[in-house]
Amino acid sequence: THTHTHTRAHHPTPHLHSKSWRLFEKKKTPSLPRPFSPHAAAPCFHGTRPALFQYQDTSEDTDTTSPLGQSAAAGGPGQPVPTVIASNLKAKTTILKSKPPPSESSASITTAEGAQPDFPAPPGCMWAALHQQRNAGQLATTLPFGCKGAAHNRTCVFHNLYWINGSLIAMDLPQQEQEGEQVPAVHRLPTDRSEMYVDPAAKWGESQPPVVVSVPNVSAALDFLQGQAKHLLRCPGPSLYFAPFFPKNVGHGLFDGLYPAYVGALRFGYHMKPLRLVVKSPWEHSQAHEIYRQFGNADNSSDFALPLVTWKTLAQLAEKGVAVQFEDAIVGCAHMNQRFVTSTMTIGGGRDPELQGMHWFRARMYSSHGQTVRPWRQGRTRDSVRIILVDNKRYTAADRREIAIFLKRAQQAGLSVLNMTWADYWPFSKQLELLGTTDVYMSGPGTGLMLHPFLPDNTVVVNLLGCGRIDGKCFPRAMEHYVSASVPFLRALYYSNGKRLKGLKADELLRLALEAAALVVDGFAIPVPEGANLSPEGKVFVEACRRNPTVCQQLMDQSNSAVLPPRNPCEMMAWAPAYVYELGGYSVEGAVNETGQRIFCTLMRDEVRAVRQEMQDLLELQELPRQCKC
Repeated sequence: THTHTHTRAHHPTPHLHSKSWRLFEKKKTPSLPRPFSPHAAAPCFHGTRPALFQYQDTSEDTDTTSPLGQSAAAGGPGQPVPTVIASNLKAKTTILKSKPPPSESSASITTAEGAQPDFPAPPGCMWAALHQQRNAGQLATTLPFGCKGAAHNRTCVFHNLYWINGSLIAMDLPQQEQEGEQVPAVHRLPTDRSEMYVDPAAKWGESQPPVVVSVPNVSAALDFLQGQAKHLLRCPGPSLYFAPFFPKNVGHGLFDGLYPAYVGALRFGYHMKPLRLVVKSPWEHSQAHEIYRQFGNADNSSDFALPLVTWKTLAQLAEKGVAVQFEDAIVGCAHMNQRFVTSTMTIGGGRDPELQGMHWFRARMYSSHGQTVRPWRQGRTRDSVRIILVDNKRYTAADRREIAIFLKRAQQAGLSVLNMTWADYWPFSKQLELLGTTDVYMSGPGTGLMLHPFLPDNTVVVNLLGCGRIDGKCFPRAMEHYVSASVPFLRALYYSNGKRLKGLKADELLRLALEAAALVVDGFAIPVPEGANLSPEGKVFVEACRRNPTVCQQLMDQSNSAVLPPRNPCEMMAWAPAYVYELGGYSVEGAVNETGQRIFCTLMRDEVRAVRQEMQDLLELQELPRQCKC
């Protein structure tokens, strides 16, 4: 077994200018984040926790070095969080002393005269005059509900979390605060900052844990905010902040963005309450964003809607010198996305008996779009089973000819099959309307299969597989089997491994459709047993992990790394077939990355080979062929 250790690339936090403590340059227009790419650096910062900065009086300081520009990393979880103090700066600095509270005639953060800005506030938010916020309860960041989850998988609900030119800021006021209302001790930020490490990104999304700014009192807090911005925007109600990975693709946008963030909200009982979605992504014209805009509205009623806040909106506000105060911000989701590898090959929270993540995600999706899920009923006949065959870019011309033959034979067998493409069902509510009355969902892997978690209870998804090629070998690819394995209210069937590499065939399609229809008519117990919906390769991997959990954990640590450039074979090939058939970096020979370095990925090789032999009848492949017809 070989282990390769990665080095994480860190992206610096935006600068706090030492003269005015500003988080933005007046003369510069804040740029939008560059589009995410699976081949570009993704700052997930899994080894970083919220940095702690003490508020300094730097009126005599001419050094432009910013505390926020310094690295906040200090090893892995559980290590002390660094404190950037005055001695780290070149010029003389002093801790800001207490000042008398501002009077009613004091200048507001909005303008010197206290007037509101000359541009409208985003829907659902309002301008706040800073001089009217005179107590710690209105300014300090607190944790009224605490945090839940372990490091890198933690969700916190922050009261009064600030967004200032690209940084999430938690403002900490000490317990000895004497001006105005005190912050309840039970709600204060923990002394050990590692206890509130949160990552709003899902594995490969862009990470942004909050930065903690410590101020001595209310006056210092007011000075800090006035030094950062010209206007203060307050957004009341709960806000769900997350950074999705590649939301231009609806599958990633849903299950590498919205779903993990939603499970974070579910942890605190916000699962069916109105939510303001704050989405850190430059791709606003996509189906995922269409869904985001509607999803925050829990019951499709405009009376309780909290409009979506986009990254473009936040960038425009920063350009105008606006700081945003989120009344209640739900942050943290990292390890609950679809591309995070687990030893059970399931998505975080999906099968959890307490969270029931997939159940509530489906319920919220239908409710927010004004649709309903049809309940299962007994006494149905085969001709009443509704089957959809979803178009897929992976179908070859030969596959499509076989599909046409299958459709004719299915009709002769008394099956109702709709051959369709999702592009004909728009907007997304139309897709849910179709899914809510569907019994069997057939498609190849990829985006075409990603909507099957929204099927009703006692339904079936049929994964027609695809083909992969690496090291001169062809192998079957189920891809989204870990999504199916995370949904406890449906069954998953798979095209034959041995037959799929020869292309789709009408006879096998008909066999699967008839089997799926029989399952719908007869019904089955819910929840489906854990592991029952996995592909053959998924079952081999899970059993090998069970036999050697230590090496399995090392494999998962590599597969779940956020370091992408140069392309690391261990994470780029983090799929069950690569583990089971020993492909790419998981082969004995290893793989060469873009820098020419040969990398060997960790694998419990002995266990994989033993289980592969034991499950040979399930895998159907004695060895991988050099040629395939798909």
